[in-house]
Amino acid sequence: MYKRLLVIVLFLLVAGCTSEPKTDEEFIVTGTEAFTKQEFSKARDYLGTAVSRKPSDRQVLFYLGLSYSRDYLYDSAYYYLQRLNLLYPKDIEANREIYNLAIELKEWEGAMDALSTLIEAGDEPSQYWDELSELNKRVGRYENAFTFKKLLLEKEPENPTRYLELANVAALIDSVDLALDIIERATEKFGERQELLVNKGLYLAVAQRFTESESILRKLVLDDSTFIPARLNLAHTLASQKDIAKKREAYNLYLQLEPIATGNLSIDSMLVVLKDELSIK
Repeated sequence: MYKRLLVIVLFLLVAGCTSEPKTDEEFIVTGTEAFTKQEFSKARDYLGTAVSRKPSDRQVLFYLGLSYSRDYLYDSAYYYLQRLNLLYPKDIEANREIYNLAIELKEWEGAMDALSTLIEAGDEPSQYWDELSELNKRVGRYENAFTFKKLLLEKEPENPTRYLELANVAALIDSVDLALDIIERATEKFGERQELLVNKGLYLAVAQRFTESESILRKLVLDDSTFIPARLNLAHTLASQKDIAKKREAYNLYLQLEPIATGNLSIDSMLVVLKDELSIK
């Protein structure tokens, strides 16, 4: 009998210690504590109740958004953090989280807005030039993307990759001549590096200067047959011409490359096109 009474007393003590929150503040505190313990589902339960009672509370919206984010529930996380951002514009913590979520969700405009907020708040702009260029490319603002890549080149003039990136964006804004000029400047500075020449060959082909393109790409392949980009661009150049013999050579090159460059959709699509043009069964 004594043992049964002891068990009942202990149960009542434990029950009293683990009572559920009742007030708004208790829901907020309990939910935040659950988040810090990485009990994200429990945090969402408590903070979800809290946000229904206090829909404009900054702490509730922030930790509720984070509790969704930490369990990879990005849509809901983005919703609550953007709601916070509307109520508390220029919130630095929120915008850092919003940027990462926007990238995951491919919300490119949201990502750019978040970076703009961080820059306005005092972050060094140059640390985001790469991201801003890529984001502007994603939304088709190639002139803006070019501006940021140009700033990066001016900041890192000894980095050949920056020339390649700038040339690539120049080509996107239909300025192949500018792309070729940028590659030429890089070649004068760094010498005839493979990655520069293979891009030069590609841009020459885009400009329909096929003879020059072929000459560069054939030499690259001759010098190093394992350099896949040169073989691939040579195939593209040959396939773009009217000469049937060159189209057939391109077809054979694509066949050779198919098992090596796995997952390259351009090879699969070009094989289909060339099969039709060459009447290959």
